[in-house]
Amino acid sequence: MTTISLATGQRSLGDPDISYPLWPPLTHGCPRTGSDTMSYPLEIDYDYTRVTSDFVTGQGRPRCGLDRWAPLLPPLPAPGLG
Repeated sequence: MTTISLATGQRSLGDPDISYPLWPPLTHGCPRTGSDTMSYPLEIDYDYTRVTSDFVTGQGRPRCGLDRWAPLLPPLPAPGLG
């Protein structure tokens, strides 16, 4: 089952007016508000207006595990076992 992510971007917790696109993921904090001694993390922004009534069930079937939360996960490739 393919799920469209509701993630729309990244926002600095150091200054909520500073935002970034989802790509590339900024995993070391906000480059504009951070310093050598402090790194402000980023949070993911979501388009909650696109949440549908079948969010928990997903097309009539109960979702299990991570699949249940897939719409709220950033659209990153899933890790493989190889």
